[in-house]
Amino acid sequence: MTGEPASPGKPLDQVQILALLAGEMPNHRVTILVNERGLDFKPQDDYLQEVRLGGGDDDLVTALKSAKVMQLAAVDPAAEARRAEVHQHVARGAALCQKERFAEAEQEYRVALRDDPQNADVYVSMAFVMYSQWRGNDAIAAAREALRLDPNNDEAHDNLGLALRLSGDMKGAIAEHQEALRLNPRDDVAHLGIGLVHYWQGDWEGAITEYHEAIRLNPGNSKAHCNLGFVLGNKGDRDAEIAEEQEALRLNPNYPEAHLNLGASLEEERDWDGAIAEFREALRLRPHFIEAHSNLCAALDDKGDTDGAIAECQEALRLDPHDFYAHNNLCSALVGKGDVEGAIMECREALRLNPNSATPHNNLGFLLKIKLDDDGAIAEYRGALRLDPHSAITHNNLGIALDSKHDTKGSIAEFREAFRLDPKDGWVQGNLDAALRDQGDHARAMGDGKRAIAEYQEALNVNPYDAIAHNKLGLALADKRDWEGAIREYREALRLYPDYASAHNNRGLALGEKGNWEGEIAEEREALRLNPNSAGAHNNLGIALAATGDGQGAIAEYKEALRLNPNYAEAHYNTGVVLEKSGDRQGAMEEYDTARTLAPDNATYEKNCKRLRRQMNR
Repeated sequence: MTGEPASPGKPLDQVQILALLAGEMPNHRVTILVNERGLDFKPQDDYLQEVRLGGGDDDLVTALKSAKVMQLAAVDPAAEARRAEVHQHVARGAALCQKERFAEAEQEYRVALRDDPQNADVYVSMAFVMYSQWRGNDAIAAAREALRLDPNNDEAHDNLGLALRLSGDMKGAIAEHQEALRLNPRDDVAHLGIGLVHYWQGDWEGAITEYHEAIRLNPGNSKAHCNLGFVLGNKGDRDAEIAEEQEALRLNPNYPEAHLNLGASLEEERDWDGAIAEFREALRLRPHFIEAHSNLCAALDDKGDTDGAIAECQEALRLDPHDFYAHNNLCSALVGKGDVEGAIMECREALRLNPNSATPHNNLGFLLKIKLDDDGAIAEYRGALRLDPHSAITHNNLGIALDSKHDTKGSIAEFREAFRLDPKDGWVQGNLDAALRDQGDHARAMGDGKRAIAEYQEALNVNPYDAIAHNKLGLALADKRDWEGAIREYREALRLYPDYASAHNNRGLALGEKGNWEGEIAEEREALRLNPNSAGAHNNLGIALAATGDGQGAIAEYKEALRLNPNYAEAHYNTGVVLEKSGDRQGAMEEYDTARTLAPDNATYEKNCKRLRRQMNR
């Protein structure tokens, strides 16, 4: 960003205006300078075209056309020729900067400085070109030379501040931007620079304050809007981010970074098509934009275009084989292609490039889990959580891996933490819910009804809409002969899932226990309509029919139950009960004996078998 001339009354020359634009001084500030100071030349059409090519807007061109032209003393022809030569090189450099061809622009400025080595404005432009090529030390040297020649050049201080930040000297960077503001309190670029320092220091509120001040001074500062949107997005305010990026693009539709940031925000909102369109536009404007290729890879992968995703990541890596994000995103895309080994290789390369990133650790853990390497997966998930302990998805994944190792306690602890961090994530919610249900099943199987009820109730606290948990809680309450509580849970399960055959069957049993045989018959018939092959429901319907005196109907249901499950001891026993009541003692004895053989530990079967045998032997 080039500097305003030191003398407030000195008219601007052709080189200064182009140098100001080349350093990306905002158009409105160049326009103000033109109106305040006038020109030492009369702009011709070819010069106005050079201004447009160098980034000048319509307002600046209009100001140039109407500017006061100051008549200066005659200039030596040789000096005038040199100035014209410098002007040509600076004009070409400014145009090349607009096309982001910074290396070529650098060469133009070097030639200009060879002809005019005392031109502070060109040194400031050179500093910006070096900064744009990530050459911090060279940018610092050029900015310092500009300040040696013109100590009061606020834009030189700004460029030095940018270069110092790039080199890691945050304190020095802020000092330079503050000096620029002392020299020029209207310097919106200085506030932008200070905002960047605050952002890199993690002070997001400080960055937001500076970006707002830059916008107050210059509402047309597209970079300030773009940067403000980016920080707001990092804070989770996606709507505000989208609004700021859209404003940046309204001001400058050809701003690749704003398209990139808007695309990233839309991707977070799961607007894949919108994100893809923005990334493609960023690449149309800047075909070698590595980050846009990498982000497009991720968006295409999320949308299911695996081949397109892989192609974009590969292009990013062709441009920069050491790009961490491209390796990480390519890892995910290769998983979608089924290339687990290739994905693992990309994850490991991403970790080599940035061992302090949690994401590739998590991804590698997922891949190792696919390969059934649970120990390796657990190690990677724990590594990810050391770096990012607040990642719900990683806690969830660790819970799955621990469950595979039968570490139920550890698994549930991880699912609980994942749910605490992100209670709205359906996958996290479902895993914790299922784990708690399993715990309830285990407790019930062990005869610990109190604990079983507590586990099922916690599962329902996690997911009140879990029909399975309501049904299981009903069973646990039924075990304690709390029929009203059981019926209430079965009713809720059926409200959530009316075609839940097991809940109909269980509700029927509970109604029968309360003596409501007609209610049980209706529930069991509905259960069998939904699942005709349920031996249990046929047996339970038989019990209800027998209780209402329909012995033949009961026998028919028991027979169907035994057709479906010939080793169903209870159905054999129940058949015996009906046969004995009808007077068929021999048939009853055969059924009792079969039930006892199938379930030798059942005292009731043994007792009735012996009783009937004694009666038959009298």
